[in-house]
Amino acid sequence: MIYGYLFHVNHRYALFMRKGPKLELSRARIDRFIANVERIEKLNSETICVRLSCPAITHYKAGQYLQVFVNEQTVRSYSLASSPGIDEELHLHIRKSASGGVSRWFHEELAVGDAIHIGPPQGSCFYLPVDIDQPILMIGTGSGL
Repeated sequence: MIYGYLFHVNHRYALFMRKGPKLELSRARIDRFIANVERIEKLNSETICVRLSCPAITHYKAGQYLQVFVNEQTVRSYSLASSPGIDEELHLHIRKSASGGVSRWFHEELAVGDAIHIGPPQGSCFYLPVDIDQPILMIGTGSGL
């Protein structure tokens, strides 16, 4: 049997289809961790890469995202741009938006050495190597930026 899952993350949609047993998806409890800003790198005129260290987060999968808690009322989700098992830090690519208060905060106020609150890696739009010979179709839209 073929199962399809439609995921909505940060105003983007992704469709994951697989053949085989139906996946059981569960929601993780939202906890907050402190992450330290190790580096802010300008990727182009409107996009930065924020590199975070967070010893509490040791495992994540490509395709997951983090929630960033700016304050009690302001929370935004950002896709992880780092490679699990390769990059030591968590990477977030953030495009500056004239109307985006949080993106402006990242670009204009956040500094190396700052501590921010983040949630655990979330999202279930990733490949599970259950049967490496199974046919799969993965479709994603947008870049998350």
